Amino acid sequence: MTEQDAVAEQLPSAVQQTAIEGVVDKLLSLMSLDISIDGAQVEGDDQERLRISLSGEDAATLIGRQGRTLDAVQFVLNMMIRRGNDGPLRSVILDIEGYRERRLERLRRLAQEAATRVLKEGREVRLEEMNAHDRRVIHMTAGEISGVTTRSVGDGLFKEVIVEPAFRVKSDPI
Repeated sequence: MTEQDAVAEQLPSAVQQTAIEGVVDKLLSLMSLDISIDGAQVEGDDQERLRISLSGEDAATLIGRQGRTLDAVQFVLNMMIRRGNDGPLRSVILDIEGYRERRLERLRRLAQEAATRVLKEGREVRLEEMNAHDRRVIHMTAGEISGVTTRSVGDGLFKEVIVEPAFRVKSDPI
């Protein structure tokens, strides 16, 4: 086997990609949503992710509040794909009309605004409950800003993020 054959063997096959797209179509159909697949692109260092771009009349319904419906459908889809999958694809990312990128930018802006408030007011800012991915974006973005730190609080999948001063000034007792 040549090196080129070995590399080609590791890439997702067109058959695997087509099958996944078929599963997505079926799921959306079962949900009675007017959504269609615009395209699919393999990504990741090992070509292990398939990003599927969607669009349609029911985009807002599929996205749901803070992307929770989209995340849930993506979770179910990934559970289906992993079951009995021998191919290199390990996960699928569903995106609809650029929602994922808009959400990422919104989270980065939120982290920067919270950090600015913390630096200006000198006290913590509590952010809404978020999933692990969104919390990570907040932690990473705020972590680049000198003078603030972040932590997650709460139980379960959704936790609050607290952005706070990195150094607390202790007041002298009277």
